[in-house]
Amino acid sequence: MLQAHKPPGAETYKKSPAFQIMILGCSGGPREDNVTGVLVRSLSTNWQNNSLVAVDAGTMLGGIIRCLELSETKDIDYKGENDGVQMTNGAFEGLRLPHKAAESNGAFIFRHLIQSVLVTHAHLDHCSALAMNSPLIETETAPKTISALPSVIAALKSYIFNGVIWPNLSDEDEGAGLLTYQRLSDGGNPMLGKGIGKGYVESAKGIMTKAMSISHGKSKQKYNPDTDKFERLEQHPPGRVPKQGNDDQTGGKDNPKLDDKTWAAVDSTAFFLLDVHSGAEVLFFGDLEPDSVSIHPRNAKVWREAARKMAARNLKGIFVECSYADAVDDATLYGHMCPRHLIAELSQFAKDWWKRP
Repeated sequence: MLQAHKPPGAETYKKSPAFQIMILGCSGGPREDNVTGVLVRSLSTNWQNNSLVAVDAGTMLGGIIRCLELSETKDIDYKGENDGVQMTNGAFEGLRLPHKAAESNGAFIFRHLIQSVLVTHAHLDHCSALAMNSPLIETETAPKTISALPSVIAALKSYIFNGVIWPNLSDEDEGAGLLTYQRLSDGGNPMLGKGIGKGYVESAKGIMTKAMSISHGKSKQKYNPDTDKFERLEQHPPGRVPKQGNDDQTGGKDNPKLDDKTWAAVDSTAFFLLDVHSGAEVLFFGDLEPDSVSIHPRNAKVWREAARKMAARNLKGIFVECSYADAVDDATLYGHMCPRHLIAELSQFAKDWWKRP
């Protein structure tokens, strides 16, 4: 009888899972009910208030309700009243909820269990639920935290929660105070945390987060950190031709667009989520483009960090997009991945792992 071969050291991976990851939505359209949204919790914590962190918010409440409707329940007494349920299977298995209706319980989860929302970038398929679900936020509870790089928060402030597209619900600029912005340092804040959590910030019970900037296409609008605003870039003076350049720090190759100051890279984010109890980590990429075609290649530094964590056997998973087929030309990827480029990026990750100290 044949026996399965177990490679040396395989027994070291026989550990309890560290994370529960719920995919609420996983597309960029055209259906508005399945755009990007993920919930994550540490399995070292029981279901409790602030035990979930959302990664992007294209889909939130709708996806939560859909998960509840697909699951089975049993009736329970909830705080002395016989109107609650306990989830007996599915994404929220074991969770005790105060209502029988999935819609009401979805609202309860949104209000009380989600501590913060990590936003990779401000495109609508990654943040629209922040606006559409905002009527659920109660003044009796703490403001919902939106955690992102400063440029992403500036985009949300300037173009969505600005009193024109949507009311200013934040606690800044005389807003309603229902949302609070947490500006994350690119690469982590070295003054925060200690040990494996150095540079990380808490995003839910038992989960800490570090953000790293990546690129997702190009725009005529460039973020100015001095003013915390976006500014339109000017066209080249007549007759000026951009020269070739090389970005040695980011690993980019010669690219005539690197010195073209009439375009700016669209900021997106890669989030490392750390389970404090086990030291396990998972990496979530927002929308991103390959370094080989980017005007501001930034993936290489993320792969180096990921390789270091993989070598320490702490990195347990990577979530990365691949939006287009290989038939799509580089010029029409619009800041996204396709298989040929994803393979090249993962090959760089493998090389970084192999070259690790």
